Amino acid sequence: SIAEGFGLPPLEAMQAGCPLCYSIDTSLAEVVDYNGQFFKPTSISNLKQALKTLWTNKKLRQHFSKSGIQRAKQFDWSLTAQQTLAVYKLIQLNE
Repeated sequence: SIAEGFGLPPLEAMQAGCPLCYSIDTSLAEVVDYNGQFFKPTSISNLKQALKTLWTNKKLRQHFSKSGIQRAKQFDWSLTAQQTLAVYKLIQLNE
């Protein structure tokens, strides 16, 4: 995509061990921590090359599969809820 939000679908894919191709012009590089093959979303040839590279390079796919699983483990709904609650409590204290 050309404009992406946080990136739950890539995180879900990484959690499942699926290697990624993702747009470098969005927040996804930060979310996935470069654990995938990136491309410029406005360049068809760049997207084509990224897909071809991932498709034809088994070692790279395996690397991104393993590293993606590790990266996805850093995102946890329980931790997110705790941090969100802490922010709410901080705001409440400052009112």
